[in-house]
Amino acid sequence: MYDDFQDDWERERCACDPELVLRRSMRGDTLLFQVQVYAPGVMNPDGAERPLSRALIPGSRALSAPRPSSVPQNLTGWFLQFTAKNQTSDQDSQAVAISKTTGTTPNVITFPRGAAAGLVLVSVGSLNTITLADGPTRLVYDVIGIDGAGNRSTLERGLWTVRAGATRATSPS
Repeated sequence: MYDDFQDDWERERCACDPELVLRRSMRGDTLLFQVQVYAPGVMNPDGAERPLSRALIPGSRALSAPRPSSVPQNLTGWFLQFTAKNQTSDQDSQAVAISKTTGTTPNVITFPRGAAAGLVLVSVGSLNTITLADGPTRLVYDVIGIDGAGNRSTLERGLWTVRAGATRATSPS
């Protein structure tokens, strides 16, 4: 369905940064995706340990591939936030969409198997994209986590392309 979505913009951005996850949806659709977070074990280039995450969408790129011995990160007490913007330099107040663990449906992040399992479900409601332009809208996004001690981890970074569909109506008539 989305084979034609990959365009020069995505290829160019991913060639420069192969750790980016690609997400695609149609304007006005709810975006749902899961991220599995693993306990620390891999070092950042600066030598600091960080949680591992892996996108659970077939064909998507993962921020970090977990080692076979990795165990899920217990996310009890963590705050998580998804933020999508037109460009990274935009202020958070200019974001196209924000979902949080403290948010409300449909813009919310939940733990479908409980926080101890490390599985995160990000939900971005349809109203965030229904008014976007007719052409493809290309967004940058990240999912960050802050543990109970205040340590921040970027769990996933990516590109989200929103395409226009033929239907704009969002309620049955």
